Amino acid sequence: CENWHSRGTNLATVDTGSFGYGVGSGGTVTQVTSKGAGVTVHKPSGRIITAADSLAAGATAGFVLTNNKIAATDCLVVNCLSNNNYRVECAYVGAGSAGIRITNLTAGALAEIIYLNFSIIKGASA
Repeated sequence: CENWHSRGTNLATVDTGSFGYGVGSGGTVTQVTSKGAGVTVHKPSGRIITAADSLAAGATAGFVLTNNKIAATDCLVVNCLSNNNYRVECAYVGAGSAGIRITNLTAGALAEIIYLNFSIIKGASA
């Protein structure tokens, strides 16, 4: 790849200003029943479309993302697309899964679909 450069044995940089996964690396999954329902997608990046059930003011819903691309040493980056009414965070990672939490930051209950983007950053402990 002409835009990638190695700087030592464990560092890569890119000249184009882009870094991440390309077309075909992503997947989309939709929660069926609630914001606490687990989802499964076996891609290194993608989108989770939540259920539209109600989440009370200040309440948190947690769910499990099952994904065979996740290793226990990885980091999962997850964010809410175009909506600042929620805090979204990765609670934990393990081999084949990660926990995601959604917290309603508003003073009232919200019942809407939320679009979450995620990407796995491969890690190592040695």
